[in-house]
Amino acid sequence: MALSTQRATASFLSNESAPRWKYDVFLSFRGVDTRKGFVSHLYHELWECQGITTFFDDRELEAGTSIPVELPSAIKESHIAIVVLSPNYASSKWCLDELTTILQCMEARNSVLPVFYETDPSDVGNQRGSFAKAFAEHEEKFTSTEEKKKVTQWREDLKKVSKISGWHSKESKVKLECFVYVFFLIGYFIPYSSQKFVGVTSRLEQLSLLLAHDANDVRFIGITGMVYDKIFHHFEVHCFLGNVREVSKINQCGSIFTKKCLCNKKVLLILDDVDDLKQLEVLAGNQSWFGMGSRIVITTRNEGLLVQRGIATSYKMQGLNYCEALELFCLNAFMKEQPEEDFLELSEHFLKYARGLPLVLKTLGSFLYTRGQDAWKSMLDNIHRIPNPTIFNSLKISYDGLEDMEKRVLLDVACFHKGKCMQQLIRILDNSFEISSSLVIDLLIEKSLLTIEECFQYDNSDQYCIGMHDLIQEMAWTIVVQESKEPGLRSRLWLPDDIFHILSTNTGTRAVEAIVLQLPEIEEVVHWNCEAFSTMHGLRFLEFDNLIISSSPKFLPCSLRIMIWSWYPSKSLPPNFHPRFLTELRMPHSKLVRLWDGKENFPKLKYIDLIKSNKLIGTPDFTGLQNLEELVFEDCTKLVEIHSSIAVLKKLKVLNLRGCKSIKSLPSEVEMDSLEYLDLTECSKVKKIPEFSNQMKSLSKLLLGGTGIEKLPSSIGHLVGLTVLGIIKCRNLSDIPSEICNLKSLKRLLVGRSLKIEKPPGKSGIREPFFYMKNLKSHWFGGSIAKPTDDWGLLRLLGIRKSDEPCWGLVLSSLNHLRCLEDLQLRYCDLGEGDIPDDIGCLSSLQTLNLSGNNFVTLPASIKCLSRLESLCLEACERLEQLPDLPSNSKLLVNVNHYSPICMILISVL
Repeated sequence: MALSTQRATASFLSNESAPRWKYDVFLSFRGVDTRKGFVSHLYHELWECQGITTFFDDRELEAGTSIPVELPSAIKESHIAIVVLSPNYASSKWCLDELTTILQCMEARNSVLPVFYETDPSDVGNQRGSFAKAFAEHEEKFTSTEEKKKVTQWREDLKKVSKISGWHSKESKVKLECFVYVFFLIGYFIPYSSQKFVGVTSRLEQLSLLLAHDANDVRFIGITGMVYDKIFHHFEVHCFLGNVREVSKINQCGSIFTKKCLCNKKVLLILDDVDDLKQLEVLAGNQSWFGMGSRIVITTRNEGLLVQRGIATSYKMQGLNYCEALELFCLNAFMKEQPEEDFLELSEHFLKYARGLPLVLKTLGSFLYTRGQDAWKSMLDNIHRIPNPTIFNSLKISYDGLEDMEKRVLLDVACFHKGKCMQQLIRILDNSFEISSSLVIDLLIEKSLLTIEECFQYDNSDQYCIGMHDLIQEMAWTIVVQESKEPGLRSRLWLPDDIFHILSTNTGTRAVEAIVLQLPEIEEVVHWNCEAFSTMHGLRFLEFDNLIISSSPKFLPCSLRIMIWSWYPSKSLPPNFHPRFLTELRMPHSKLVRLWDGKENFPKLKYIDLIKSNKLIGTPDFTGLQNLEELVFEDCTKLVEIHSSIAVLKKLKVLNLRGCKSIKSLPSEVEMDSLEYLDLTECSKVKKIPEFSNQMKSLSKLLLGGTGIEKLPSSIGHLVGLTVLGIIKCRNLSDIPSEICNLKSLKRLLVGRSLKIEKPPGKSGIREPFFYMKNLKSHWFGGSIAKPTDDWGLLRLLGIRKSDEPCWGLVLSSLNHLRCLEDLQLRYCDLGEGDIPDDIGCLSSLQTLNLSGNNFVTLPASIKCLSRLESLCLEACERLEQLPDLPSNSKLLVNVNHYSPICMILISVL
């Protein structure tokens, strides 16, 4: 089904005439390549974040199906087209027909923006690679005269689009900076907003006087109340930041981005609902961060904050009048500007209670959408029974209309989880309620009670997090507080004073479902009742962070499903603690010596995390934990024993023993069929790792750095799914089995040079395992600043041989087979002149090359062929005298020492 963003949003509506174009942007893409990744993110940014009306067709047609009849019309009614040219784009007849129509309609007015997603423009234009394969199939299939003409036209269209300046993306995950770049390009094409604004005309007349568009300065303008964006076309870049509180907490992310990207742009920046001076310091520190003519609009409910910031220019926004409120309400309740005739009187009652507040009007209207008169009257009766209607009362009407589980999830998010990444939130809610919470979250988003927001995480672990308007969150808090005057009779506790009260007075009851106490700094509670949990038989979620309790709890509720308790004070869990529904047990920095003695049956337990529990000496019997998926004992430095039953945990995916320096032995053999991640880094007393069963095909990361292992088991060859192997600082490693050549999926190899390998592995007379590791993407070979020693047997493992004394250098063998290599780290490897092979230019995928601390004088001329190279590090290469021609990649960064000879050369070239 084709989707378009035609539904009106919030109060961005007015009575002005409709724009010329029905859609701002038409997205053309090959679904199998990009629908769930790049395109979905781009659509989210264009429409949900920027309000750009975007046509997005999410159907997947069967081979041979013609272009749907409505698509040509949508293309003709779109202002610009973004064509995402991915590797399989040309395999779709539909996509090619779509491209033909796009060029026919838009080429003359320069409204086509190509995005070369993991493709090269020359491959597109010349039909090479996957494009050549696709056209070979087309020519074999389409043999009539008319069909041959169409195929020829497709080829010509691809040549045309390949010559249009667009955006080159060769990464599978799109970063925020890339989106911003796209927005810059789009901004030049879209001189208007297709969205309508309600109640803005009269307010803009007053606001325009304050904005003074023609003045060539930078102005900060404070607005108390509400503001709507109708002025962006005066600016090069426009941004409405509605989650100021969360974004400003990220460590300087906002300030770095603002100063770097916006300092030379004429910017309209709207910071919505600012409530703390620090938020302004992070996101809009001073005028110098922005180009001349910029306007920074700050909305706040705290007029005193504007005075503190020294913002003299301010404007108080008023609520919507009757006509404006009716229009906004109807656009959400009926999808048109006027109510249905039978609903006019009912609508007026709701307007009376909303009192001109757009958020309330939208929330009520969205809830009533598609409902009949009986439902409207029922809701109206509930409103009449609430005295002194306020924002809380209006919002609570939507809450009262939720299903029971929707209510529980909403209250949990408001009290504990706002701002959490979506993946983490879903895991917690699934385990808390034993439901598929993603469906409930989607329903709450549809009802405008939750939002999806961009996650500012550099590890790309999760692209989106959950958001909630502050008023809705405050409504939820009030609902919980109104459950009882006594904290111990409420369902959720998150305020420190309430939690300390029930811990010290033992007044908790079965009503308490969840307690979360997250303190910014470690705090010790001396006076508390060690039996405080004995009456909380309904507690399902307990989280204490940075709380140190003076004495051990004598009782923990068996109803717990999730327990997160840092600095847990006891040597073990209470003997009467048998939580059959427990799914997560996370106790970092605990004083645990053992979790429990003997066997325990925890059939639902999936996660155990005891990171940095420095008193832990042994693990429990795992026999009753057959559903365990993650086991983390990182930095448990006194842990000496791993129970042998760990070897048969068939569902275990993660085993982290990093930093367990006292462990001496592991089970002789493991049969963890589901294991994906095994980390034994810095387990320095471990001299032998287990044999791997031939069923362990899921293991993708094996980290053995800093262990005392003397050899790798031959069964390592069973790990056919291994993508990362780390053997850094394995000083005793002297034997690498030939079976390592079976690791054809290996993408990252992390090794050190303090190894004792004397005999390299071999296979069929070939003595270089790299020959078989054709998928290798990252190789880290770390030396040290000190003079290398003679125990470099590892070099033979990598196809690297040690040169004759006294050079102590390396000579790399041919790198011709490593065409997938993206990251090559050869720091301080004493590479001399001529040691880098001339065929290094064959590494066609290489993006990062680190040659710091080596002794060569020149580099091979073939480096120019590294077309994808983005980082070349040559720090501490004191003997380097000249550089060859470098790749003509605009993204390439060359790192050298300041004032070094090569730095002077670079400066003279630039």
